[in-house]
Amino acid sequence: MKTGQRPCIVVVVPNRITGDSRVIKTAVAAARAGWDVTLIGLGRGRRQETRLGPITVLRIPIRRTNHDAYERSLRTVAPRRSPLAYRDDTQAKAAGAALGRYVARKRAAAPGWRRPVVEAELQARRLLHRVRGWGRGRETVRTPDVPADQVQWRRDWPILLDWQQTFGPVLEELEPDLIHANDAIMIGVVAEAVRRMRAAGRTVAWAYDAHEHVSAVDWGGAVTTAAYCAYEKEYIHQPDAVVTVSGEIAGMLQDEYGLAQLPAVVRNVPIRDVQLADPPSVRAAAGVPADAPLLVYSGYLARERGIDTVIAALTRLPDVWLAIVANPSALLDEFLGLADELGVRDRIGVAPYVPPHAVPAYLSTADFGVIASLHSPNYEASTPTKLSEYLHARIPLLVSDLRANSQFVRDHGVGEVFVAGDPDSLAATYRAAVPRRDDLRANIAGPLLAELSWETQTEVLFEVYAKVAGRVPEPSAEPVGWDVVETTVTGEPVVSL
Repeated sequence: MKTGQRPCIVVVVPNRITGDSRVIKTAVAAARAGWDVTLIGLGRGRRQETRLGPITVLRIPIRRTNHDAYERSLRTVAPRRSPLAYRDDTQAKAAGAALGRYVARKRAAAPGWRRPVVEAELQARRLLHRVRGWGRGRETVRTPDVPADQVQWRRDWPILLDWQQTFGPVLEELEPDLIHANDAIMIGVVAEAVRRMRAAGRTVAWAYDAHEHVSAVDWGGAVTTAAYCAYEKEYIHQPDAVVTVSGEIAGMLQDEYGLAQLPAVVRNVPIRDVQLADPPSVRAAAGVPADAPLLVYSGYLARERGIDTVIAALTRLPDVWLAIVANPSALLDEFLGLADELGVRDRIGVAPYVPPHAVPAYLSTADFGVIASLHSPNYEASTPTKLSEYLHARIPLLVSDLRANSQFVRDHGVGEVFVAGDPDSLAATYRAAVPRRDDLRANIAGPLLAELSWETQTEVLFEVYAKVAGRVPEPSAEPVGWDVVETTVTGEPVVSL
């Protein structure tokens, strides 16, 4: 609910918030500017409430009612071969997980003298589980065969309805003056919630923040991609303002949808005005020797981001190390497996994420920042967040020859360009850049960093807020620090959510 006299803004995003630097920086900047801020993201299990300084943080688990029904309609289960067998693959998988937990509990609780008896019981249970699995009903999942131009998102990708039905009532409950909708999923969630609030006589404004060019992204298949495109197209004319991350994407959105106004551009760049008493070091976190040449890749992992190109290039650079800053994942394990096969695993260190305000200091102990993305329409159109993070860390760049990245690097003289997907080209480019490192670093100067700072970019964002909401709050007399830490409602630090 609204508190006091400050205008209320809700910043909403379809992820778990942690690690989303743009969304966290948006919420903190709004609080510093005097807004009463609630930040909403995806939760697990149950609704969770925490604090980020003065900001209320809500994580809401999605109710997949529509999408579960859709997936059931695609699934056919052959009859099980015995009444004792599991009904289907889903039941067998759940039973296996439950058995694993039971085994762990029994072994932990059994005194030494009972171990043989306990192990005999567990062996019998595992045998029964295998027997029941052999005769289970086998599932077959049908792949939808819908031409892309006939896709209807409500029918063919109804999880978007689940997002609306889960998050919409929460937005209405909060009665905000302004909603900042992040990413394509939230455009429909907020559009429908605002429609209902306005029909009930409430005054509410909203802005859509397009983090990517939706029609240039592969959303996991032709049907899913067509559904997201249709979803954005249906709602794109309803926000009071559209914001995006680059001038290139702004132009594409205007051309594609015939928008009356060019979307405002708010780049996702680092916070500049931060002083750290004990700055973190990616070199130390990744276990890299102090005197070893170090490349760093920081950010979300995806095959199209070319990490395998960087790993393969290490075979041509026998003294060079690579630090990968990323969350644990199956894809990370796959890349590390590739490094094992190529004999370079001992020169790759994995380091965790740090809070957004600490990223530049963290990365500054590397020698070069790498952006190895492969050619794709979405990646061609804008520079990624990591480019400005590397620059604020004062490390030169090695970037693949995608249009926006390569043009930026050449225009500003802050790095070198290699051929996307070509390890030999990356290795040769690195060798050519090493003797020029000091010159490249000298070009990472004050005016460029000022332009690529969050403090500068939020001036545009706050102009959008003022225009659509018609309100400009008084800045906080004691603004929350950029280094604010998320806590529980009782003040304990949040470890993991």
